Amino acid sequence: MQDRPNIPQGLPLDKIVKLAATEKGQALLAQLQQHHGQTMESAIAQAQAGDFTQVKQTMSDFLASPAGQELMKQMRGFNNG
Repeated sequence: MQDRPNIPQGLPLDKIVKLAATEKGQALLAQLQQHHGQTMESAIAQAQAGDFTQVKQTMSDFLASPAGQELMKQMRGFNNG
């Protein structure tokens, strides 16, 4: 059954979707788009093209950056709050 692309393993998709539906999640998404829109747009384009290896690399590079580390800190805070 190949009617949808393979989703990279290890992503807590259910938690991401729940967070995105909250007011805090929406604020986080707006911040992400405002400050890191080009990176996110690249990752989205790569995913739409089915290049999940490159999506993983793009996101790994971003999450290793100081901005990515700050984002993860915020996400942990939202998830625990």
